Amino acid sequence: MIETVTPESVGMSSARLARVDAWLERQVAQERLAGASVLIGRRGQPAYFNCAGRADIENGKAFDDDTIVRIFSMTKAVTTVAAMMLYEEGAFQLDDPIARYLPEFRDTRVWTGGDADATETMPMEIPITVHHLMTHTSGLTYGFMRTNPVDRMYRQQGMEFPGGADTLAGLVERLAQIPLICQPGTEWNYSVSIDVLGRLVEVWSGMSLQAFFTERLFQPLRMTDTGFHVREANHHRLAALYAPLSGGDMSTVAAGVVDQFAEK
Repeated sequence: MIETVTPESVGMSSARLARVDAWLERQVAQERLAGASVLIGRRGQPAYFNCAGRADIENGKAFDDDTIVRIFSMTKAVTTVAAMMLYEEGAFQLDDPIARYLPEFRDTRVWTGGDADATETMPMEIPITVHHLMTHTSGLTYGFMRTNPVDRMYRQQGMEFPGGADTLAGLVERLAQIPLICQPGTEWNYSVSIDVLGRLVEVWSGMSLQAFFTERLFQPLRMTDTGFHVREANHHRLAALYAPLSGGDMSTVAAGVVDQFAEK
């Protein structure tokens, strides 16, 4: 249980924070969320913490203060923090070409665009840099975008992160053989860029990404329930996965999934 301080002791208003209660309950009542928790702090002290809704609708399990949830793309922020820690230690420069550390990207091609097939490509005019990865301007994409022949190639070749039995190193090596959707630095496109950055963290640190997160971030910050997998002893604390359906009830997406990145 997280113990909160009096809001006024950190310069906040109890009356105004109480409005968050109604907002949180409204998200659940309108079926925008099955359940959620909200933590608000200031000056390093938690001043508000509340939960609402269900962690498991079918089993009537309440969303509690120790419920574990998947954080999905918030892993991007964690990975970037890890990279910037190594930047402060002099491991790389932001304008370094990633091929300096991942030589498989030395000859990556670029899709010509338009109505062209994904096999119609041209050379990179400038190399992908670390900065491009951090800003999603690398020319990489996601298979689920379904907007061009390149992301179709991602789906055909199983370019999914995490990649099942494949290692992060193996996935990134295969990724480098697929064309970019644009020249690096010319367009913004939400993508697997941060997954590649995670591979760079491994190269720069000499540690697996999981080990770096655990030893350098989670343990020092006492984030004891954060990781790529939920420990078996904590399976009962993991929230079921739901999505709002317009005009209908909350629908289970992946109840029982316990191996995704999760955080208390």
